[in-house]
Amino acid sequence: MAEEPNLDLSESDDGGRFPWLILVVIIAVTAAAGTWLMKTKAKSDSITAALQQEVTIERDALDKERDKVFDITRELDALRAQISGAGGEAKAKAVAQYNALAAEQRAQRVKVKEMADKYNEKVAKLHELQ
Repeated sequence: MAEEPNLDLSESDDGGRFPWLILVVIIAVTAAAGTWLMKTKAKSDSITAALQQEVTIERDALDKERDKVFDITRELDALRAQISGAGGEAKAKAVAQYNALAAEQRAQRVKVKEMADKYNEKVAKLHELQ
């Protein structure tokens, strides 16, 4: 004889359970991603703070070197006035002093330009990080 078909339409026990394992995995992955993002942000913030401190220190050094250039320029102006009013041996001595000071000024300007270039590179890098 033919078998009778199974007409039992009651709910099976497998379909009614809540997927706890999937929920735990989702929570664990979300927590791990959050922790990773927070550590990455903290590292980025510390790098930015360190670079900001370096920029501040370099800015102070650059300002000091620029002030030296301005001081030398003032001295050159005073020597120029002394040269125009002097005569003979005093004038020759003032001219020699002026030439030495002018060479020092040129060297100081080159130094300031190099420092300013390095400073500007760090500032640009800092702005990229922010």
